Amino acid sequence: MFGIFSRKKRLQQSTTISAYQPEQPTASPRVTSIVVPFSAVERAAKENYVADLVTAVMDFVTAMFDQGLYKDHEIPPSARQFFHAYLYGMEVANGGHSQFIHNYRDHLDKVTSDVHLALAGMRAENHLAILKQMVAWVREHPKEAEEQTGFEGGRADFLDGLDDLFYKEEDSVPMLARAVGWIASWPELEIVDDAECQEATLDIVMANPRREPRLRHRSVFHLKAVMTSRLEVGIGLACAALPQPEVKLGLGKGRRLGIDGEKQMTFPVVTNAGRVRLCVVTPTHAAAYQYLAADGTELQLDLGPVDSVDELLGEGAPRVGLKLSHVGADSIATVIELADEYGAPAALDLLLRRAGIDTAGAVALPSMLIPSEGGSVVSWTVAADGRLLFLVSSPNGSALLRSGAEDPLADAHRLEIEEHFVRAEADGAN
Repeated sequence: MFGIFSRKKRLQQSTTISAYQPEQPTASPRVTSIVVPFSAVERAAKENYVADLVTAVMDFVTAMFDQGLYKDHEIPPSARQFFHAYLYGMEVANGGHSQFIHNYRDHLDKVTSDVHLALAGMRAENHLAILKQMVAWVREHPKEAEEQTGFEGGRADFLDGLDDLFYKEEDSVPMLARAVGWIASWPELEIVDDAECQEATLDIVMANPRREPRLRHRSVFHLKAVMTSRLEVGIGLACAALPQPEVKLGLGKGRRLGIDGEKQMTFPVVTNAGRVRLCVVTPTHAAAYQYLAADGTELQLDLGPVDSVDELLGEGAPRVGLKLSHVGADSIATVIELADEYGAPAALDLLLRRAGIDTAGAVALPSMLIPSEGGSVVSWTVAADGRLLFLVSSPNGSALLRSGAEDPLADAHRLEIEEHFVRAEADGAN
């Protein structure tokens, strides 16, 4: 059909994954196909246009990791190697080998081993020679490698030299342009009609017998990271303490701005009131300030989904306006302590599931701390599946409510919450 792709077969459902066995429902999953659309292969073969094929492979691997929750040893090695080679190329193009080392330092040996195999498979000899020099430098200069950041002051001259060689090679023949022949050689490659590609990929995503427990683990520990983060809790309380309480919808990158005569790390926060606030979380307190444009005016935004606060606000540095709220460090510490003590993250995951609400991407920020004789109660504002809800967390259990509703959507006793957390923790080893 298309030369090097001519022997590739159309997708057969039975060969897509070897995971589920009736007698062993938790058998180790193995993805045995790499699904790509017919049009991507056609353009690569007929027009020598590789971008669609590269994107198709990356989309498939990303879906396996992010949606199917397969682990890297559960997908075909060639797909994993290609994935890491792509990330290597993007990192070096963006911030050089210094940035690549910084961002992957915890898994550098594993990732560079995959990149090595990918470049060898692509027969990208010059790119491979550059990678080998980087690996050798890291082994010979471990302390300096730890200090790499990708930014000025954290870049080694040797690595900058490798960047120049890499960019020169990319100008000659881009790394990924060499990948077509290697991809065509993959025995796992399955070509499907474009209209069937999404469904075929979803079938493999959903075929993972360990997906549900892994989803539960990911959800609970994502919520735990948010609900016990000093930055997130501080910002949540600072917004809740505004004269008219507001809820954080989006958080931008921090920058150091002058406040009270000193430079402090401030974060732009878009709220449900259509306002942008500047929030600080220091060792002694959290606070919210007016966010003023360069001309001194306060921004008013149209309410809607916030994909990127930084893109929304642009690059210009804002001015710090009036201080609008103040929350002491003790309140922040108490909320974090109670979130752990009451199992609030596990409670929220459990109650969302009981209410039939998707847990993916759910977030919760504290809105109120209510002292009580039997133990303080924490109220959390929850954003989940496009809804704004409330979690009330107490010593005896938790309840999930709609705004203004008296009857909970779901509730759970403390023992149920503790059991759910133990199960989610165990799911991490599944």
